[in-house]
Order: sequence, then structure tokens, then C-alpha cells
Amino acid sequence: SLSGSAYVSYPSGQPADIFVGQKIYETQIISTAQDGEVHLTTVDGGIIALRQNTVFRVDEYKADGDSGDKIFMSLARGAIRSITGWIGKFNAPSYRITTPTATIGIRGTDHETTVIEDTNGDEPGTYDIVNEGVTVLKTQYGESEVTPEKFAFAPKHRAVAPFFLAQKP
Repeated sequence: SLSGSAYVSYPSGQPADIFVGQKIYETQIISTAQDGEVHLTTVDGGIIALRQNTVFRVDEYKADGDSGDKIFMSLARGAIRSITGWIGKFNAPSYRITTPTATIGIRGTDHETTVIEDTNGDEPGTYDIVNEGVTVLKTQYGESEVTPEKFAFAPKHRAVAPFFLAQKP
């Protein structure tokens, strides 16, 4: 589904308006505007909701029902909510979200990831909230296993392992 303005492009191409029913392929970049939101349904039955002001890329995707299945994505800016399909439920190492400050793996889950760039408000970095299941927020400095009702953060400008926040950001 689509509301507001959103665009899709290959890394070397010009962006074009995205439309309902459009197929998204590996290496394509989806960008949502201030008023935009896009909900993607994956072949394996997952759902990915891209919130306003988000830049998201499908790095690799294969859903043939065998051991080579995978879904690797990048979140450069903004926020997504991901409810995993059977790839994440049955082969967790084959699901990954990469952000500028962290990598997120799962164990069959419904979670929300937000990347904040340099602003005058919240601290820049990657925020991860789990609604159901478990994620692992990992950086070069360490990792945190995130379970429901926990809120983890990997800061952009501090050389520390991801840590938990006292309250929902």
C-alpha cells in the first residue's frame, strides 16, 4: 500500500514515483517523502512498512523455499517496521538489516528500527524496538539481544556497544 509521496530507483538511475502493485527488486532504493509511507509484502509472507522520510534498499532477496533463501536490507535513514515471513521464522541467519551504525539480525520477529541522522533532537544512531520475538543489535563494539518491551540503541558518534534505554524513544 502507499500513502503520500514515495519513489523507487536503481542506484544509478533517476527516481520514479512508486505505485501500488509494483514489484521491487534487489538493489532498488525506496525513498519516502515527509508525507509518504509504503507497505511492502514479501514473497515469503513478510511485511515491511517504510515510514516518512525513509531511505531503504533491498540488498539481496531470494525466496525459493530452500536453504539459500535470504532477505538482506539496508536502512540508510528513517524508520521501518518489519514482520518477518517464513525466511526469518525458519532461517533467522538469512534475515538482516544493515544501518550506518549497526546490523540487526532476528529470531522470528516483529520489530521496528529507526536511523536518526545528525539533528538538533534525538541522538544520531540506530534504535531498535521489539514487539514480538527477538533481535540482535550488533556493532563492531559488541551486541545486545533485544526482547519485547526492551529498547536498544547503537550510537553513531560513540565507540560503545549497543545498550538499552530506560524508556521507549
